[in-house]
Order: sequence, then C-alpha cells, then structure tokens
Amino acid sequence: MAQGDDAGSCKIEPTCNEPRKRPWPVTAVGLFLLLQAVGLFVCGAVYFATVYLLDLWAPLSALSAEELILGVVNKVVMSIVFIPLSLLAILAAIGFLRLWRNAWTNAMLLQGLTLLVALFLYFSGKPWYVYLQMLYGIFMVLYLNHHDVRMTFRRKPVVEDREEAYRGDERCGGGR
Repeated sequence: MAQGDDAGSCKIEPTCNEPRKRPWPVTAVGLFLLLQAVGLFVCGAVYFATVYLLDLWAPLSALSAEELILGVVNKVVMSIVFIPLSLLAILAAIGFLRLWRNAWTNAMLLQGLTLLVALFLYFSGKPWYVYLQMLYGIFMVLYLNHHDVRMTFRRKPVVEDREEAYRGDERCGGGR
C-alpha cells in the first residue's frame, strides 16, 4: 500500500487494539455500586419478608382491613421497587468493571431512581434508613461526576478525514 493511500483517512492502528486501562476511581465506583446493590436487595428482601411475617408481629384479626391492605400493598410495592433497583445496580457495577460504554448512564439512572424512592419514603413515613440512602445516593452522584470517571466513559470523536480535522482545528483557533 502506498503512503499516499493512507493519508486521507485515519484507520485503526495496532496500538488502538490495546485494552483500555481502568482508572482506580472507576474501579471504586464499580465496588460502590456492588455495595449499593447488596443494600437495595436487602431492603427489598426485608420488605418482602415482612409481608409474610406480619402475622407473627400482629395478629391479622386485630388489624382493620384498611390497615392490612395498605400495609401489605405498601410492603409489596416497596419490595417490587427495591429488587429491580438492585439488579440495575449489579448491571451498572459489571459495566463499570468491564468498561461498558453505557455503564455511566446506567449508574446515573440508578442514582436518580434511588433518590426518587428515598424522597417518596421520606414523605410517606421516614424509615430509619432513608437518610442513609439519600446520603449514599448524593455521594455516588458526586463521585460519578469525578473527572477520571467521566473521561473514561466519554465518547471519542472519530476522524475519518485528516484534512477535515485540520480545517476544524483552524476554525477553533489552532492550526499549524
């Protein structure tokens, strides 16, 4: 292949095939997401288990129908919310540890949904763990916006034509 044939386009070179190195903050976020997945799963399992253990704490005949229905429905709904959130956290953690492109978006979606659930819990009954859930979510949002984490998952522009890239550089104040 002649040298002039390769001048018009930027092809993938052998150095581009090297695996990307995962920075330490990305690994830390992956581990924090695994910890969050465990916490969310435990919350969901506790809510789900209390539906079945409700008879042990208070005889069902002593509760009114309204209290029984609202209590059971609330606990079932919360378990249905927490367990899928834990699965999303596991998916985001695996994505961070494997450097999948959409892992950052999945993790931010998870944090938004977790904070939304925490706000719902805060205004509906204030369980003891809602403050911990809010603090952890805020910490994760701040850590996800760390420079090294964001730069690892940003999209890199693809330049096919070197002349076009040079003209674009001139428009931005650069040039040779």
